[in-house]
Amino acid sequence: MLATLLAEVYGPDSTTRRAVVTQLKEIFASVPYIVDVDDSVGKPQPRLRISIDQDRLEFFGVEQRDVYDTIQALFGGTAVGYSHPRRRRNPIEIVVRLRNAICPGASS
Repeated sequence: MLATLLAEVYGPDSTTRRAVVTQLKEIFASVPYIVDVDDSVGKPQPRLRISIDQDRLEFFGVEQRDVYDTIQALFGGTAVGYSHPRRRRNPIEIVVRLRNAICPGASS
């Protein structure tokens, strides 16, 4: 008979929760009849912080909205057209975006 053992960890901050999860995994792994120990904590994702220099925008005559639209197009992708292959009912959308290696959040 298979039974699932689940432990939910709550705490004041992510550092404390991660420490408790590590300890729990060690305890679970030491029990002979627990054969698979895993967690759903995951790894912290890197963050990209973009800072817009308002003085340079004004100097070059660029609108702030244009910068935001460009960033959205790069990271989220922007549709530039459609391909209509033969024998296919629906067209295929053509999207331009950064590679997944550069932008991990982008889907293929």
